[in-house]
Amino acid sequence: MLRLALAVAALFAGVSLMFSGPFEFGLTLFGLGALGVADLGRRIRGHQRYAEQERRIGSLAGDIEARIARGEPPDGIARAFEGLGLAPIVLLQALARHVLQGLGHGARRDLVATSLTWLASSSAPVVPIDVDLLGLDPQTTLHAMTAGVTRFADDESGTVWHGTAIASRQHFIFITDPHHESLTTAFVKGFAGGWLPEAVSLPNLGRELWQSTRTALESDLSPKRIADFVAHVSLAGSLGIPWRDVVEVAKLTAPDDDKKVELVITTAPNVRHRFRLGTGLKEQFVEDWVDLTRTAAALEGVFLPPLS
Repeated sequence: MLRLALAVAALFAGVSLMFSGPFEFGLTLFGLGALGVADLGRRIRGHQRYAEQERRIGSLAGDIEARIARGEPPDGIARAFEGLGLAPIVLLQALARHVLQGLGHGARRDLVATSLTWLASSSAPVVPIDVDLLGLDPQTTLHAMTAGVTRFADDESGTVWHGTAIASRQHFIFITDPHHESLTTAFVKGFAGGWLPEAVSLPNLGRELWQSTRTALESDLSPKRIADFVAHVSLAGSLGIPWRDVVEVAKLTAPDDDKKVELVITTAPNVRHRFRLGTGLKEQFVEDWVDLTRTAAALEGVFLPPLS
């Protein structure tokens, strides 16, 4: 909602400036707002495509159950239906959720072990984070990706980093973004407050518009974007957690604001990694990431009990 509000604000501010001057600022800001609205539309279409994939999986439930009963490995089942337009990663998620539905608090240890052994039967040896990023594919190896994430330092230093959270087949990855706030956001904040940030100038806005146009035309995982992720792996704050190292995942109230929630992933020995998704006000968003973490970890042979 904040993205939409900023994009709409940019559109209106752009129109206002185009008529009241300076025209160039207004035109650039209008373009940025239009690109923001278009990006949101693309995200909505992505959600719709995912929902359609899930409906197809439901219509094939009988065949999938029969393959599970025959002991076919998860990746084999996913590949078998790829020709019908099902993305293998989506079907793998469905298989993991199917298994997890039968496992809860107090599930028999032998049942848990057998189920996880089957789910992880197609998993590969864990590779370094940069290699994992180079192999990201929305059809086969990418569970989810969310920008606008804040990571808090694991110690008491109070350091924070802003960037992108990526759930691959093998890792939970946080990539620090050195340019986490766009010039559009800065401009709209300044316009609303009656001041103009020094960082905003006509040349900078022009470059921002050009970059935003390229981003809008590229896919979420264009070669350029993957190259940026790999280049930023070495930046302070970037982190890669193998799913096999996760011992707990939870949605917890932010320690600095009881109205906000955070995604907390715990690894041994009791190291808690805190992440705030966007403003931290969307509990359902965090719950979705908790469920996704449980799903991705299960495909790597790790059982994380559901939230109590």
